[in-house]
Amino acid sequence: MRGLRQVLACLSITLLPGHAAAHDIWLAADRYRVAAGESLVVRELQGDRLLPERELALDPKLTTRFVLVTRRGETDLLGGGREIGSAATRLPVLRRSLHVAGAAVVAMEHDFILDHHASSTFLEYLEHEELPRPGDPAVLERDVHRELYARAMKCLVGAGDVGDAAVHTRPLGQTIEIVPLRSPADLEPGDRLRVSVLLRGKPVAGQLVKAMHRTAAGELTVTRGHTDSAGQASLSLDRAGVWLLRLVHLRPCTETDGTPCPLADWESYWASLSFSLD
Repeated sequence: MRGLRQVLACLSITLLPGHAAAHDIWLAADRYRVAAGESLVVRELQGDRLLPERELALDPKLTTRFVLVTRRGETDLLGGGREIGSAATRLPVLRRSLHVAGAAVVAMEHDFILDHHASSTFLEYLEHEELPRPGDPAVLERDVHRELYARAMKCLVGAGDVGDAAVHTRPLGQTIEIVPLRSPADLEPGDRLRVSVLLRGKPVAGQLVKAMHRTAAGELTVTRGHTDSAGQASLSLDRAGVWLLRLVHLRPCTETDGTPCPLADWESYWASLSFSLD
């Protein structure tokens, strides 16, 4: 199945710029808390270190899942869009009235894209993402590194009185997922947020998770945490405002039987979680 998945990924590569130029894609709300019945606006942004370089339109060929989750359940926001056959022009990706009061989550997943790195570019990528170098020096001597990467994004929002914010702490079954163990709605600046990292539903140990905040004056704060044996990490959130949690999980690409992938040397899973701390 993995081999078939990769063939399909290669055949359906979109023209999004590679992540070497702009590492992150994340969901950002114009306002993370709206009044019940007011319109929620969520944008898909591409950039690095919380500096957006461009806003992306919804791409139905690349997007495998796009949902709004409230206490009443999950709403599919693609609306059959994957059958359109060409990129949509919906910008922003979501503009929708929130009639259900309480906590809500907007979640999106991107399918695998194949990227190629020259050896020097691959090393820059590892350094930028603070990823460990492969132990085998011969691996780094490859002229080209082929990487399949996929993304999973979540944006924590709310309408009216959030009240019980259990929706924010519920795993959604994304391929890779950052799950807060407390809702940011229950936190204050200076608190620590404990999160769980799940890959295909299983905890990931030793994973670096970064929390980023940028002030109106442009000052960037980055805090870091590594997951423990239970796949949990603790991050300090020392300021009010918008925070972005993100991670990159990179590993050699192998088939289910352990043999190397025919189309790629590496596979990576990128996860992000955005919210506002009041």
